Amino acid sequence: KAAWQSVLAGGASGITYGAHGIWSWHKKGQSFGIVEGEGFDTPYDWRDALKFEGAWDYSFLKYLMELYGLHGLKPLDIIKDKSKEIRAAGNEDTIVIYMPVNTKLKLELDSSDYAFTTIDLVNRRFSQTEVVASEEANTIIPLHDFTNDVLIIGTRNN
Repeated sequence: KAAWQSVLAGGASGITYGAHGIWSWHKKGQSFGIVEGEGFDTPYDWRDALKFEGAWDYSFLKYLMELYGLHGLKPLDIIKDKSKEIRAAGNEDTIVIYMPVNTKLKLELDSSDYAFTTIDLVNRRFSQTEVVASEEANTIIPLHDFTNDVLIIGTRNN
């Protein structure tokens, strides 16, 4: 959630996965500070931490960025629902929306030139997304097919 929200909010300088042990490149058997206890436990070996589920999430983020050419994204103010959790960004060819919950989404957007895909970020499943034109909100994206947080990607038709 934090990674996608950061990327779509304009965090263009990069993000990193920092599970306990990676950020310090901790090696098993090394000491870790003077105090040990809650919040200061010896970290995992960095090679083990790279296998945690979160590392795969960041790898999937990178894969999607490259697959869809999500470079040069700029935050977009197109979400009519004004949720602080939903983020949107885009470049000249692509719109990306991160949704942490499943809800109908109203967008100030002419979606007639776009094809949309919804990506289940937990199970890494893809689904075609139908959008509905509306007078009050230029586009409505109905409830999607998943129960987890998703990424909705709209690619401009050529």
